[in-house]
Amino acid sequence: MEQAARASADVISAGATPSILEIMDPVTVSVVSRESETVLPPESEGCSLLLAEADGFREAAEIEAERVQKVCSDSGAVFLRKSSETEERENLWQARRGVLAALAKLKPITILEDVTVPRSRVVEMIRSIEEIGKKYDLLVATFGHAGDGNLHPTILLDAPFTEKAARVEKAVAEIFGKALSLGGTLSGEHGIGIDKAGFLGEEIGEHALETMRRLKEVFDPEGILNPGKLFGGAESES
Repeated sequence: MEQAARASADVISAGATPSILEIMDPVTVSVVSRESETVLPPESEGCSLLLAEADGFREAAEIEAERVQKVCSDSGAVFLRKSSETEERENLWQARRGVLAALAKLKPITILEDVTVPRSRVVEMIRSIEEIGKKYDLLVATFGHAGDGNLHPTILLDAPFTEKAARVEKAVAEIFGKALSLGGTLSGEHGIGIDKAGFLGEEIGEHALETMRRLKEVFDPEGILNPGKLFGGAESES
């Protein structure tokens, strides 16, 4: 997985600009291969996957694809597959789009997180996710948008959740903390939400958080807009 992450960073460093660059760790690849109706290349078993797409005029897209392939080859790729056939290409992307559904078939509880780090720090983030998973004896499948450093470490659990809740909370807190320490953010695309609200101060600082709180008081003095969320309100005070 670290090799795949390093290759994704090297692709960008080499000046390539694929329109899509996705990553899937061996756990994700294995689950998708078993639980999804789409078929991944058989060579991918036990490996991490980088899925890249080049677009534009055909000649330019061919050059871009060749550049991505060369970087991946130099980075130690076990196999390379180039597809220009619509059906095969769509099959690969369908496998990526179906990751979460496949993971949900494997375990009844899936806890999807959403952290983003600078692309140059993706390798460190992935390494830390793996270490945190082992530390708390949790099965973690990691996939995401390597092209912009957005990763989705997903904790997979059997029911009941209560007996593992403490370990999960500690693991998630460490994942958030690591992302922030690498200059990243708590969320790349899904927003902060209730679960991450307590960590927001660590990212933006208490001064910025207080400024946000005061602005909300100006525009929503009764606390009736989105009550009971980030800054409390009528619902949380009742």
